[in-house]
Amino acid sequence: MSISSGFSHLSTLIFGAGAIGQWLGALLVSSGTRVQLHGREAVAEAVQKQGGVVLNGGKPQQVKFSYNLEQLKGQSFDTVVSTVKTFAVESALGDLVDAQLDFQNLVSFQNGWGTEEHYLKAFPEKNFWALTTTRAVGVEGPGRLTPSTKGGLAIAPWNANPLLGIPEGLRKVKIPLARVERGVDLKWSKLILNIIGNATGAITGLSPSHLANHPQIMKTEMQLVRECMAVGRAMGIRRVDLPGFPIQLLSGALEKLPIRVVTPVIAAKMRRARGDKLPSLFADLEDPTRPTEIDHLNGAVVAEGEKLGISTPKQKALVSLFHRCRRDQELWQRIRREPTVMLEFV
Repeated sequence: MSISSGFSHLSTLIFGAGAIGQWLGALLVSSGTRVQLHGREAVAEAVQKQGGVVLNGGKPQQVKFSYNLEQLKGQSFDTVVSTVKTFAVESALGDLVDAQLDFQNLVSFQNGWGTEEHYLKAFPEKNFWALTTTRAVGVEGPGRLTPSTKGGLAIAPWNANPLLGIPEGLRKVKIPLARVERGVDLKWSKLILNIIGNATGAITGLSPSHLANHPQIMKTEMQLVRECMAVGRAMGIRRVDLPGFPIQLLSGALEKLPIRVVTPVIAAKMRRARGDKLPSLFADLEDPTRPTEIDHLNGAVVAEGEKLGISTPKQKALVSLFHRCRRDQELWQRIRREPTVMLEFV
């Protein structure tokens, strides 16, 4: 099954075409890049039925869409972008190895920390890049997305030659694209953004705009971020700005100024950037049978801190509470009814 893009040769494969993968695929197609999406059969059927991927109610972007490895075997691409969830990376890489593809550039597009070693082990000879976005992408249904107009993309070489040019398809996108010198700096800087309001918002059931209206919770939020920054500093991470987010300025202020001074600034940024969209981890509490990324986000801060002897008591308590809420839905409902109850645990 496929939706023809009208091109005779495909240059970019998006492997794991969930919402982010579909958005990136449509973005690349609109920039003149030949793209193939690979994802679930039901999604492929829905996208085919509507004629392509639709962004913000616009014209469908036609794109080829495969859903089993037999449809991929033997194909050649310039770039493969893996957009699966962090907990699915090892399985996805196994599938990519089995598909025996011919390609030059391998790009990881995951939030969280700790998956890159799996990419390097599976494909040590490829030019390996880390990619992320600061643009929120809403989902109306399979292939029907409502991406924000704020933010952009950021990319960094992981093991690729620093002088190597960005893969052509990504270089041509028509939204802001920042190139960061080191992949580790890109990933940890994005981790700082990813943990703000995510686990706390999921546990309390509050969207970023509502979470920002709770001063006590926001104070705890800033203490959580400080722990993350302390671990990153001990790791030798250089914090970098990402499209739409002056991370160096904001994090520097959070280190040097009283929390009560910085919190209103961060809260205002949360309202503008994410609004009433519930955090990604909310779904992991709503359906506790599904895998969760919490251990690659807040859990990564705890794990890296333990390696370096850096104490992260609030992050550790938050991760513990998150898993407890997955096991005890009554506790989760209690905290959602009265969000400040979370502070008894964190």
